[in-house]
Amino acid sequence: VFSSERSYTDIDKRATYLKTEYNTSVENYNNACKHSTHDWVCVLTDDLHLTKDPREFIDNCEDTHVFNLHPINTTHTLGSIAGPAIYIPMLHKKIINEQLDGNIFSAAFKHHFVDLWLGIYLTLKIPNFKIIHKPCIKDVNSAINRDHDEHDKELWEEIREKVTNKDPNYTYNGL
Repeated sequence: VFSSERSYTDIDKRATYLKTEYNTSVENYNNACKHSTHDWVCVLTDDLHLTKDPREFIDNCEDTHVFNLHPINTTHTLGSIAGPAIYIPMLHKKIINEQLDGNIFSAAFKHHFVDLWLGIYLTLKIPNFKIIHKPCIKDVNSAINRDHDEHDKELWEEIREKVTNKDPNYTYNGL
């Protein structure tokens, strides 16, 4: 559990809070993912809090399952490809390491569109990819951080062009 001022030790005493000097949320998420010590990784933020322990969802799950813990369950398109928006992902480190080059969110982005790219990228790379929607988050602050909007919008458009043109030279973490 990471990138949140809330420590979540009320759910699990082993939860660790990492304080960094990184400038973007994506840097913080990826750094925390690299420091995680268990098989499953759950993204949490300061403004979205768990309403129950999501570990109950992973009992008897395969390491290929990907969960969206956010109440919103929607699909986005990138060219002709439709994939789930994975706003609050919980996934196995095997997927992070084997499919996402070790980053939970694409290192090319700074803040926005990462949840959309995660879902579309996994849709492109994993045959019959399906998200498991298990909402257990409440929004405690609806303010939206608009930092890095222009950078991320430009990158999203670049990805759209490469995917639409079936350019083989894109990766999850950079173009």
